[in-house]
Amino acid sequence: NWMNPLTWDCTCIPIPGYTVNINHNISLDTSFYVPSGGITINSGASLIENNLVRDIEVNGGFLTNNGTLTLRYLWTNTGTFSNSGTITLRSFLNYINFTNTGTFQNLDSMYNTGIIINNGNFLVIDSITNGGTFTNNGISTYHQFMNTGNYQNNHSLTYTDITNTGSMTNADTMTATHSGWNTGTWNNQYGSYFLVDNSFLNEYPNLHTAVFNNDGRMVVHNSWYNFDTTKGTTGSFQVADTTVNEGWMKGSFDFCDLTPPNSAPYIDLNTGTISNGITWCLYTGIAKLNRYEMKIFPDPATDYRSEEHTSELQSL
Repeated sequence: NWMNPLTWDCTCIPIPGYTVNINHNISLDTSFYVPSGGITINSGASLIENNLVRDIEVNGGFLTNNGTLTLRYLWTNTGTFSNSGTITLRSFLNYINFTNTGTFQNLDSMYNTGIIINNGNFLVIDSITNGGTFTNNGISTYHQFMNTGNYQNNHSLTYTDITNTGSMTNADTMTATHSGWNTGTWNNQYGSYFLVDNSFLNEYPNLHTAVFNNDGRMVVHNSWYNFDTTKGTTGSFQVADTTVNEGWMKGSFDFCDLTPPNSAPYIDLNTGTISNGITWCLYTGIAKLNRYEMKIFPDPATDYRSEEHTSELQSL
């Protein structure tokens, strides 16, 4: 136990301001405040709450986890923080800058206003709001995702639903297992892949300033709605069901509606503006299409893949 003097080599109980090194499995039987000094959990050691009401606040000191840390709440306000081990929390509030090389898992809620560089894992996060800067170079899985700051995905990001009111950039693989809504700026970069299993909406109500820039590949398994600006020069869209444009489709990207109308523009409902550079592809049930050509095969099939994304599709 933390509160047992015989646990520590000083035969004392650590108080705020002490520098604590944990080399064994410690039961945290009190919440703790770190205004100076700090806590280091070494590899193979652990600091685990003895019931569900133990918290740590870092406000000027340091917390370094190279082992296992399990708490109710962790608040990193000022000071330094690093993780190369495993952290399990109910709630995490971050105001500072840190790089994660370990694993955060099974959080009910997370709020960030600092700068996080993730080279490890953020797994099974029920609700996350990013109001700062988050760079994902590892693997992240969220349920409800709100981005009001700057989020850069450079590897693998999966979530159920997303609302983006800030700046979102995807440079690799992003999956929404339900729906997405963009009211800010969204960049799907060249070589990236974005899958939406249900529907996607691009609109900032009233102001209509939302911008979705797609130079990669976007696949929507249900409906796609654009009320503001969707643009791109090298990107492609594939939409399985309803397509609606009441804004501006701008640039020279390729757009494929799997349930197209009989005449151009091949989008179900258009009351907006469509640039002349937009290209269309039709699905008849017997066509294999890519961005460059259409070939008819004897056997009925519907198969779409861009040449530059063949490897990504196979790996998925």
